[in-house]
Amino acid sequence: MRVETEGGPSGVRLSTPLLAATDVAAFLVFAVGGRMMHSGGGAADWLSHAPRVAAPFLIGWFAAAFVFGAYPRAREVRLLRFGVRSLVALLVGDAIGFAVRAYVFGEGVSLPFVATAVAFTALVVVGPRLFYFWRATASAGRRGLAARA
Repeated sequence: MRVETEGGPSGVRLSTPLLAATDVAAFLVFAVGGRMMHSGGGAADWLSHAPRVAAPFLIGWFAAAFVFGAYPRAREVRLLRFGVRSLVALLVGDAIGFAVRAYVFGEGVSLPFVATAVAFTALVVVGPRLFYFWRATASAGRRGLAARA
């Protein structure tokens, strides 16, 4: 699904599959980074445990992202709305992820982990989403200028 955006050059399109793939990759980066910081194992350990660590957060993210519109359905979306929806989905999704991690996966959730996880996931999930939106807008602007020339 592609979404045209408003408030920028015409023809801007956001790719939901690309956004979703970027989100999955971001949560895997979060999981690998956490394993690197807290595991004595090497790269094989980090990579093999990443899906298990990321799974509760991916469950929470996708549930919240669709409810809060982080994957825009409308034909028009502005950067601020896209960013706010992404951040709200992340915060609610992380809360769901902590619950799934604790009650389904039986793993601990401490206050320092919550603070670190929320900060790091905000950086690695919302940051690339905003960058993608900005790049899509900038690319459309260049195409619009070339078409007018």
